[in-house]
Parts: sequence; structure tokens; C-alpha cells
Amino acid sequence: MKLKLISAALLLVIAAPVTQAQYLSINDVTDIFTLQVGGTGNTTPNIGDAGNGAYVDILGPTDSNGVSNIAYNIPNETLTFIFANQVNWLADAYFYQYYTEAGTGTSDLFVIQGLAGTTSDYITFISDPGSMLLPALIAGSTATQQEISAPILETNNWQLAYNTGVDQYYIRSVPEPMTLIMLGLGLLGFGYSRRHVFTEGKGLSA
Repeated sequence: MKLKLISAALLLVIAAPVTQAQYLSINDVTDIFTLQVGGTGNTTPNIGDAGNGAYVDILGPTDSNGVSNIAYNIPNETLTFIFANQVNWLADAYFYQYYTEAGTGTSDLFVIQGLAGTTSDYITFISDPGSMLLPALIAGSTATQQEISAPILETNNWQLAYNTGVDQYYIRSVPEPMTLIMLGLGLLGFGYSRRHVFTEGKGLSA
């Protein structure tokens, strides 16, 4: 949970009316990312919110819906942007979340950073980061890097990456094509092996 939430109730009443609560959805199920921003006024994470809301042009790119400073590197599968949150960070912060594919290790990385006394969320999302190295601290930050939770096994469903206490970030990602191919080959091999053993068994018992 963000360090900014010393008293969630107090902050929500004074600094961020519930009607301003928003959710951001980063979709990584196709070759090109998409980013959506929606608002329901609900500060409690609701997976049903994910994948809805207005699309932000990250190819242009065009600032909108509180999102700015967009940089999308398609070859490197990296998206960075700043979102105008509604509650000040109480201290410099750096939180990260790894995603994994079955049997292949790290697949995606989500990072959120903030500076004390400011409302901006600095977001980095990397698909297939290639290493466990984390992005550098943003300028002026003295935060300690903290893992949000143990690595999450990615699926073809929306998953909560981070809840600020007001806004939520959701990620949707699926195993890369090569992973699916390898999994398919593994299942084929397993099926052939079972059939081979079964056939031999029938021969021995004949």
C-alpha cells in the first residue's frame, strides 16, 4: 500500500473525493500495447473495471485523461508515462511487480514511483524485460526499491498490479507465442510418451 496512506479516510475526504477515483488498464495481449483510463468513484479494486475507460493515444503520443510524458518503445516493448494521481506521496516511493510465465521465468515488469509532496505517479511497464534489472530511480528520488508482492503468474485475464488507495493499475498479459509453442510441444511429447507406453503394454499382455 502506498506510503501516502497514513489515514486513508482522511486523505480521501480532504484530498481526493471518492468521485475522482480512477483505474488504469495496460493491455499486453497483442503486439501493440493499449492504455485505458476510466473512473467509477470506487476506491476499492474491482477487476470488473479493468479493460474499460477511454483509450489514451500512446502511439502519437497524445496526453489525455491525466496521462502525460508518454514514451512507448515498440521494439523494446517498454511503456513509460506519468499519471496525475490525486493524493500527495508522503515520501519518495518505488514499488515494483514482476510477472512470470510458467516454466520460463520473468515475463513482465510493472514499476510505480513517486516523489514526496507530489501527486504524480511515474509508471514503467516492460514486456519481457530480459533481466531482473529494475529501472533507475526518477530524478530527485531517494526511495528504497520495494517489491509489491511475489511474482504473479500471468494469465489471459486482468490482474491488479497496484492499488494506490485511490486509483488502481491493472495489467493484462498472456504467455508469449514461443512459450505457448514450447508448452504445446511439451504436451505433444507427453501424449506421445503415454501412447507409446500404452502400446507397449498392450503388446506385452497379448
